[in-house]
Amino acid sequence: MHYYQFNIADYRKDTTHLSPLEHYIYRQLIDWYFLDEKPINKDLNIVLRRINLNVLDCEHLLENVLIDFFTEKEDGFHHKRIDAELNEYKEYLDKQSRNGKKGGRPPKIKTQNNPPLNLANPNLTQKKPNQEPLTTNHKPLTKDQEILSENSSEIPTPSKQIKIPYQEIVSLYHNEMPLHPRIEKLDSTRKSYIKRLWLDIDDIGLPDIDHWLNFFSFIKQSQFLTGQVHGHDRKPFIPNLEWLTKPKNYLKISEGHYHG
Repeated sequence: MHYYQFNIADYRKDTTHLSPLEHYIYRQLIDWYFLDEKPINKDLNIVLRRINLNVLDCEHLLENVLIDFFTEKEDGFHHKRIDAELNEYKEYLDKQSRNGKKGGRPPKIKTQNNPPLNLANPNLTQKKPNQEPLTTNHKPLTKDQEILSENSSEIPTPSKQIKIPYQEIVSLYHNEMPLHPRIEKLDSTRKSYIKRLWLDIDDIGLPDIDHWLNFFSFIKQSQFLTGQVHGHDRKPFIPNLEWLTKPKNYLKISEGHYHG
């Protein structure tokens, strides 16, 4: 699990008593807990080595954090809230997997050039759909929806189609990020960026608007991407939806380059 929501207010409320080094330890343990999707190892020497701390100097600090926020069980130190989020995440994946087995999503169209990126795992990629026009005898495309092919022949079938909710994504962007520039027109470039990210969900289930909600929530955690960083010779940077969904920018966002 490479992404989780972080509530700053809740964290500060629960950790006002921690020293700076204990804050570091706690945040490192949270990250590793989500990445591993399993409890913290009971061998404290292994844990300290993994978070690059000296065993002799910091073992008591690690013990303080574990006592305050974790519960020791046979398989390691458990965190109640993280366990609940991991269970919810796994249930979501199971549901999406069951839906996929029912034929809810056509396979990827494999072509060459410029694979899009995955917020949950930026190392996983999907090939860009061929840009040749499609021919179909089915219902015409609407302004905000696009029918994508099920197979490499690029002839869409009536039973398996994917509709990309462009306007719904733009509305979510406006609602979640009201201070960012509004999108007045969805041109071909903006649609192409949205389409590539919408299709880039092969390892996390069927296309889902919640994927975009998580994306915008992650962006809101960045001071730089929300105009809170002031430079001496420039105004604060507040990117629009086109900039955020551009593949090279999306990769940097997903890797946390703007969250430092």
